[in-house]
Amino acid sequence: MKSYKNVLKKVLLIILFILLIWLLFIYVLPKKFVIQPYISGKVSDTNGLPIKDVVVYRLMDINIKNSDFGYEEKNMVVLDEQFTNGEGIFIFKEVIEYKWFLMPIFKPTNICESILEVKKEGYMNYETNLSIINEMYFHCKNITFEPIIILKEL
Repeated sequence: MKSYKNVLKKVLLIILFILLIWLLFIYVLPKKFVIQPYISGKVSDTNGLPIKDVVVYRLMDINIKNSDFGYEEKNMVVLDEQFTNGEGIFIFKEVIEYKWFLMPIFKPTNICESILEVKKEGYMNYETNLSIINEMYFHCKNITFEPIIILKEL
């Protein structure tokens, strides 16, 4: 009788252990995390006419720690580059990252931010910072920016 109870306890512990591993695996699966929003904008001159072949850069601030000398550097990195079409329109798709361990206590920031730099020969360079607070803590999910950028001639 005792051996039957011991076997039953061991089987029950094994089943509970397998169930626990299965639940942890489901919880830890990679989650889609939008780090840069969808941007659809237009570039025109001061007269309101669209400008063709303007280079639009999507930039991102990256902090790099130099462990040899013990200081942090802040660099602007170009994530993507687009040219405007004949109507002055440019489009940036969402930038998505997959994170394995996105626990509820480590919620991402609720600020969705994107930095654009616009360059065209004969016009002044233009840089803008687009940002919005997303109340649901999903960073840039379901957010679209539609900037209208006006470049001044030199």
